[in-house]
Amino acid sequence: MAPERRTAVVEEIRPLNPRVREIELRLEKAPFPYESGQWVAVYLPVGPQPPKVRAYSLATPATGDGRITLSFNRGNRPDSATDYLFDLEPGDKLEISGPNGGFTLPPEREHDFLFVARFTGIVPIRCMILDLFSRPFTRDVVLIYGAQSPEDLVYGEEFEALAGKYPNFRYFPCVQIPSAGWKGEVGSEAACLERTIRSPEGRLAYLCGLRALVTPAEEALQRIGFPAEQIRRERYD
Repeated sequence: MAPERRTAVVEEIRPLNPRVREIELRLEKAPFPYESGQWVAVYLPVGPQPPKVRAYSLATPATGDGRITLSFNRGNRPDSATDYLFDLEPGDKLEISGPNGGFTLPPEREHDFLFVARFTGIVPIRCMILDLFSRPFTRDVVLIYGAQSPEDLVYGEEFEALAGKYPNFRYFPCVQIPSAGWKGEVGSEAACLERTIRSPEGRLAYLCGLRALVTPAEEALQRIGFPAEQIRRERYD
């Protein structure tokens, strides 16, 4: 059976950097319950055989009022789908279905957490982190977030603010090409991971991004001693 499609109205569009935008949508029929880390299918009226269906992770925890936030990357080689999304304006409508996916937090919040992401792989992880700290939470949370350059660390300032507010949240930004005055990590996320995490005890690890991130990070976790049941991953390729 085909998934039920729902209509959402564009409320606001916010640029996060020249290539990434965040879009706030309001579903015409609320509520829209989902778990942090899940994604929706977006049906775009483009291409030779429309619709073109794209999957986008939900960027903020569920609110109960039918509002959702998505983030999307235009990439180095834009296509008709990303062009369409970048041309949206408030008041335009999209069709979506979902929620989908099992890359989510456990029902019990009795673990320490390690999150590792690259570029827009941060989106579902950002949703989970905001969810964790939306209520009193005292376990240790580590975020290792990588990108090519500091400009590509979308939501970086938000994570810095969270780290300043919550002593149990540690944020390690990591870039390949540092800018002048850069004070974060330089190099791969996997190397930063091995410098930062010494033991798997009591900790769940979440990895999100392309294969180039997920495979080396998972291998690093295995060297540290993480068993398979403590590693959760979402790959985009």
